Amino acid sequence: MTDNGKVKCKYGKDCYQKNPAHLSKFTHPTPDESDDQDNKRGATTPPLNENTKKLRTSRSPSGPSYNLRSPRTNPNNGNELNSSRSPEAKTEPKSRAMITGRPKTNSVSEGPSQEKDLDFINDCFDKETRFSQRAEYKELLKDPQQFIKHKFLIEMPADFYLFWDFCKSNAKKDQKPENIFAKFGLKLVGPFDVLAGKFDDAQMYEPGDYIRHHRYYFDPPEFSTILCKEKSGVHYGYWRDVPKENENCLVARNDVDKGCEISFVADNLFSAVKHFLDKDANLTPFNRTAAGAMKTALDDFAKENNVKLDSLSSKLKARNMKVVSKTFHKAGLVVPVDKETDIGYRSLIETDANIKKILSLLDDDPDKNTVQMVMEKLAPLITAASIAVDESDFGNSIELGIDLFCYGAPQLHSTLLRLLVNGYTMIDRPQFIAIIKAHLENRDRGTYLSIL
Repeated sequence: MTDNGKVKCKYGKDCYQKNPAHLSKFTHPTPDESDDQDNKRGATTPPLNENTKKLRTSRSPSGPSYNLRSPRTNPNNGNELNSSRSPEAKTEPKSRAMITGRPKTNSVSEGPSQEKDLDFINDCFDKETRFSQRAEYKELLKDPQQFIKHKFLIEMPADFYLFWDFCKSNAKKDQKPENIFAKFGLKLVGPFDVLAGKFDDAQMYEPGDYIRHHRYYFDPPEFSTILCKEKSGVHYGYWRDVPKENENCLVARNDVDKGCEISFVADNLFSAVKHFLDKDANLTPFNRTAAGAMKTALDDFAKENNVKLDSLSSKLKARNMKVVSKTFHKAGLVVPVDKETDIGYRSLIETDANIKKILSLLDDDPDKNTVQMVMEKLAPLITAASIAVDESDFGNSIELGIDLFCYGAPQLHSTLLRLLVNGYTMIDRPQFIAIIKAHLENRDRGTYLSIL
């Protein structure tokens, strides 16, 4: 209440009402009083930071204002963005933070100089991050075993590194160790590329790219390629039933051009290469003698280093006793099973023949209705696999997932991924989960599968 009996209008100098009834009841500050009040409020305003001082002092009296409450001016042409614009034009433009995800500054202004400062800071941060990542990458490369473990999610057995020693000792002058079998059409790939230094100066890739490096279309998570025949789908790799298993690995073979079937050929690399020279090598009258000499060199080196050759039968026999199902790839499935309770695996509710009959409907580019029909026919198997997991028979889900993977139809990828994730999770094989996820993200039917 003022001295004249009127009440101060809560809108003050910004009041827009001019009717006599309002003016007789409420009092309003005069222009002089308004200016005085503004000055008093300004006295308590915190000191300006350097960026704000530069912005304010650089403006001319008639220049554009960056105050968010005042009409904006287009810095390109000087035209005010006033009420004459269309409704769409009146919408406040999105801030840089909304577009780029970068945090807003605390400044009351967002002038061009601040934008440049923010870009500079973020660029420096990005460069610093890239430098740090590259430094860690370089450090990891100093230990090939750790690089392979981190990038490929597996560990190589002792014969892998011993075989590399053989390649180095038998390489001729000016010949790279990885090329000593080139005349026979054999390439050392995958983790061998790490030992050969091919990743040293390579760009840094996404994690999934390393996993897909030389991973063929029908390679399940248990299989990791290390040798391949040039210009063909023939490739050899280590087979491990447990991700961390590196001393009980077998060497397996697959020809992706012929399908998903996998066969075991050796229990170490020396025997595997001899198998290649006998069965898969491109031998001619010009290199046949050299192939014989290479096999002799392999025998001699293996003997000197106590590597047993041609011992697959005993090692494979021991594994076969653990196999619970052949699966579509014929290499078999090994999962932990309690011998006393027989818990860990149960057979699928359909035979392999019936499952293949259902899946055959997906051949020749099926339409949506066909895919839906196939999924309906598979639904009972999927439900049964889910029940089996609940009852601790985890192998059932893995077997069905591997069978769908081996059939190769892309329409099955999401379904088989769920099955394998469930099964591998329950038997503690997370590396296989990461491998199958990366593989399905970019599953390539080709034979040139290097990321380098």
